[in-house]
Amino acid sequence: MLGESIRLRSSGIGVRYIERFPVKGAVVMTTIVDVARMANVSVSTVSHVMNGTKKVSDGTRLRVENAIRTSNFTPHPVARSLRSGRTKSIGLIASDTGQYIFGQMIAEVERGTRRAGQTLLLANSDEDREQEKKVVQTLLDHRVDGMIIAPVADSDPEIFERCAAAGCPVVVIDRTSEPGFDQVGIDNRSAMSSLTKHLIDIGHTDIALIAGDLGVWTIQERIVGFRQALQDAAVPSLHGEVIPTERGLVDGQSEIEILLQREPRPTAIIASSGLLTLGALRAFRSQNLSVPEDIAFVSFDGVMNSEFFEPKLTCFIHPVERIGQEAISLLQRRLADPQAPAETVQVPGALFHGTSCGCDGTVPLILEVSSSSD
Repeated sequence: MLGESIRLRSSGIGVRYIERFPVKGAVVMTTIVDVARMANVSVSTVSHVMNGTKKVSDGTRLRVENAIRTSNFTPHPVARSLRSGRTKSIGLIASDTGQYIFGQMIAEVERGTRRAGQTLLLANSDEDREQEKKVVQTLLDHRVDGMIIAPVADSDPEIFERCAAAGCPVVVIDRTSEPGFDQVGIDNRSAMSSLTKHLIDIGHTDIALIAGDLGVWTIQERIVGFRQALQDAAVPSLHGEVIPTERGLVDGQSEIEILLQREPRPTAIIASSGLLTLGALRAFRSQNLSVPEDIAFVSFDGVMNSEFFEPKLTCFIHPVERIGQEAISLLQRRLADPQAPAETVQVPGALFHGTSCGCDGTVPLILEVSSSSD
């Protein structure tokens, strides 16, 4: 294919002009100038036709559209973003894309951005503070219009300062402890309190909460709910214990196995996340324990395909799809009105009453939502 190259030539009187000549194998990149020349109009007229910024006559519009089709002209997205100030891209940073709940949440955010004519750029901070800072900067370098962030356990406040300095709005999801930002989450305290109360109601007096990483804000909130239920029960013989697990992305299986070998062992265990739920189920199997015959078990989060588990898990169901919907809605609102007051949305979840708790559904399982999580 013959392409074109250009050479600056001098006319001999101090005026330079462009001489075009063919180059074999070169690929011609059509510009808006070429389109204007083909349609015999100005560059600004081509721009008005493409962007709908000014009315032009039908005849002129048809000539421009024919020239665009004939020349296969495609506007460069970066150039368009420089003119408009928007890239039509949204950044989403998940603290662990390997977790089941984040997969569902990401899918819902992607659907929302697609409906808005935007592109989603996904990053994984991998529960690492330094990695989070890197991916935030990478997305800022790509000039995303806004970000949705699920912060890591010890997130550096600097990431929010960078976003603010760049004029990039942020919506915080899941771990909602950043005042002054739009954020979406759940009432962790009430959900955990309800699960704990249910175990107390069916007669358990020795309950262990497998907590996970104590540096994670949501885990801290769930521990508060657990302890509040124990306190409200006012049962003299009631014993509750919080079992932390190794910091980072581990499922707690080894810690649970040690707990199960203790005498006396707890009669009921609560897992505070989906990952810890899997670790607990592996630990029960390794110790040849049956649920709920040998030990009662409830989970804060369900896990993938848990509907096929036997016994059915009694658990809190994380409203991840609704969180994704609310997050993208808040971000679109912020893009439309940068001066709007910050908003916190608390999405209600649900409890599923399975058989792993051991009561066979005879004792009600009720989600008692508090008026405030403060």
